[in-house]
Amino acid sequence: MSERGGRTGDPMRVCVVRQYYFPQDPRVRKEVSALLERGHEVDVVCLRKEGEPREDTWRGARIHRLPMSHKRGGVLRYVWNYSVFLLLATLACLKLHVRRRFHVVQVNTMPDILVFSALMPRLLGARVLLDMHEVMPELFMSIYAIPSRHPLVRLLKVLEWLSLKAANRIITVNEQCAAIFRSRGLAPGKLSIILNVPELPEEALAAAESDASLQNEEGEPFRLFSHGSILPRYGYAVLIRAMRLLLDQGRNVRLDIVGQGEQQSELEALCAELRLGDAVAFHGYQPFTELLKPMRAADLCVVALIKDVYTDIMLPNKLFEYVAMRKPVIASRTEAVMDFFGEDALAYYESESPEDMARTIAALIDEPERRAVMTEQAWQRMEPVMWERHKVEYLEIVESMHR
Repeated sequence: MSERGGRTGDPMRVCVVRQYYFPQDPRVRKEVSALLERGHEVDVVCLRKEGEPREDTWRGARIHRLPMSHKRGGVLRYVWNYSVFLLLATLACLKLHVRRRFHVVQVNTMPDILVFSALMPRLLGARVLLDMHEVMPELFMSIYAIPSRHPLVRLLKVLEWLSLKAANRIITVNEQCAAIFRSRGLAPGKLSIILNVPELPEEALAAAESDASLQNEEGEPFRLFSHGSILPRYGYAVLIRAMRLLLDQGRNVRLDIVGQGEQQSELEALCAELRLGDAVAFHGYQPFTELLKPMRAADLCVVALIKDVYTDIMLPNKLFEYVAMRKPVIASRTEAVMDFFGEDALAYYESESPEDMARTIAALIDEPERRAVMTEQAWQRMEPVMWERHKVEYLEIVESMHR
């Protein structure tokens, strides 16, 4: 392989396993796209949404959808979903491997134990790459508000350790996650970091550059924007309460929320209780190409994580999207975000405090020059680590497994 990541030798045959929908998952979509661009052959084993065909193709990749959909629930629901998908994926991987003889099987978590779906291909000669999207013990501590000594957390740590041992190579999404895996005994040389940065269309990046110089006309509302799964840990309730405080101050503000999730009806009831009227609009799920319109119209984008043991290690994909689209961002003070962007590239507020959020937003409304400086500083931090660089690193890792 050349220093620029050029491929040598014959195309590889790669199987990618993910317990989610494809091509909806942006990280898996980028990885598969990179493999296809390099000329490798790719099979994807994933969930099947209602109405989707069982067998399909995407840009030359063969998609094998298993008869399961994505459902949230309690611990028992998770155990059932993970166990059934693991069984189905194990059978699918073995069947496909007998037919195609994969060089590499890449397993994208969650769950961590999904790596064992690649056990038979590994025994038959394939190499296994584990892409750790999440740190499961900390995630379950956050979801169920349980301590680190809880039996479920201890079990998840054991399963995580076994899963890491079962893979030939591991990649993960940021330094905080990598530090946790290393602290639990993972050999540093086995682990690499591929940041979960977006791959934006050229037209979106061009639009972002032209939007950066636009200013609000007098009398227009100051528009806030946030998108993604509507779940308690993403802080939408704090944002909605901050909107009420801003309106009470006489601020002409509007909030657009794009996404869906189990908390949406609760938040809509909160908006009604606070009499927010059309100041807050829920737009439901939209593909990225469609949510670009309200994102481009925004004056400020919001990442309102509720700080805890899990969110403190998160670098949300949407944060990178906002910065790439040259939007100023307000975010709660969490370790991973502040470590990456520093103190001045974003505006911060104390998590779970609508009062502090409202004060910070009000200050930003009055300081357009500060917003412009923040936007430029955040972009300078992010530009060197855009997907084009990480794509080369990712391909080097995959291709090195077949030398």
